[in-house]
Amino acid sequence: MRTLCILLLCLMALVATATPKPRPYKGYYYVPYDPTTMHFGLTPQEAEQRLVRWMNNPAITLRFIGVGTSCVSKLENRTSWPVYDPHWNPGWGLSYLFEDNLGKMYVVAIVPIELWEYTDFEADMTPYPEDSSQWLPKEQRDSIVHQFITSRVPNLLEGDYAYNKHGRVFYQGYNGLPYNRLAIVRVHPTLGVVTSCSWRKPGEPSGLNTTPSLSREQAIQLALSYVYQLEGTVSAEVELEPQLLVFADELGIVRLLWITLVGYRAVQYPGALATSLGKIIGVDAHTGDVLDFDAHYGGSVGGVAKGKGDRSVRRKGSSSFGKQARPALRFRVMRASFGETPLQLMALPPLQVGRRAYVWVGWLKLPLFAQSQVGLTYASGVVDIDYGGQRWRARVGSDVLLRNGLTHRLGAPVLNIRGRVYLPAEALHLVTGLKVEVDGQVLKMGR
Repeated sequence: MRTLCILLLCLMALVATATPKPRPYKGYYYVPYDPTTMHFGLTPQEAEQRLVRWMNNPAITLRFIGVGTSCVSKLENRTSWPVYDPHWNPGWGLSYLFEDNLGKMYVVAIVPIELWEYTDFEADMTPYPEDSSQWLPKEQRDSIVHQFITSRVPNLLEGDYAYNKHGRVFYQGYNGLPYNRLAIVRVHPTLGVVTSCSWRKPGEPSGLNTTPSLSREQAIQLALSYVYQLEGTVSAEVELEPQLLVFADELGIVRLLWITLVGYRAVQYPGALATSLGKIIGVDAHTGDVLDFDAHYGGSVGGVAKGKGDRSVRRKGSSSFGKQARPALRFRVMRASFGETPLQLMALPPLQVGRRAYVWVGWLKLPLFAQSQVGLTYASGVVDIDYGGQRWRARVGSDVLLRNGLTHRLGAPVLNIRGRVYLPAEALHLVTGLKVEVDGQVLKMGR
């Protein structure tokens, strides 16, 4: 008995050693990097190379801290980490933490694009007077920002910029269009040092045609059509004229978008009165795909409530649109998570149709969890899927999923939603082997 107890204690000690508890570090939590169990799409060495290239200063050396995030719960369950954790804010998702020989901190998001933040922690925590008359002159602070950028990415100064409270936001467009490639530099108003810098570099959108295939009017109709298909929508109208821009999401998918604001009235639950809401909608100017910014970057899946003082410019779509019949297919936009890690997916999110969760078949090619080459071909309502050496076939309107000729019966049919093939979520489990479950309005995946 005594020997058994000793063995159990040793086993418990090994488990505790194998899964160290998260440690605090300058407002974040981290765990040591373990190359035998942590297989991300971005390695610590690649993250360090990005920083060294940006710093452009051989006198600065870096020390790798570990895998960190501001959300400690993400570090406690490491069995279902995705390959990438897409979030625009480094440290919200899984990130690498570094510190240089001057004590400054770098947080590198684990995503395909260059996305990270730099912080002079000591300067950032130093208080300053609210009275701006006691601050350094604006020209002096601008000069500090200019020198900081010039020594690192001088070509960024050729783009546009705007002022924030304590520094500048630098934008670098593409072919004359706005592009979310930017740096945000903040300066301490009395110390005169850069307290932080956020760097977002999606890369050059090579091959992107900046002449839209869809007109502004077509984009309006697609945006309105999308909002009308949301559960509970009573009426909708475009409130801001669509504008063109180039947009890259966290996974490096670059699109030419028509961006607009749609105001609509919706009944959010049975028996309730219709509420006025607003959504920022992006329409892919080539494919017509609709990106619901508020569902994934805003605070509510259902839209953002509008204030009484709203003075947006209103412009309705075609007059026939307001009188159209109720769409035959309605859906709700769902959120997605990988284990306990929420995923911000701009590329066609999961949808709830009736009581079933659906995912776009193109998800299989996203750099989140794919461990092998993925092939998708589509013709006449049939989609063929090559995944992990297996050949799958699904047909729109059918609940049959074929694998190398063998039949799997799904709980709901495959659907064509807004020109895209959507599979019942259970098909994602069958094809990839991932665990898939629905928890309220969240589609949870995991290994």
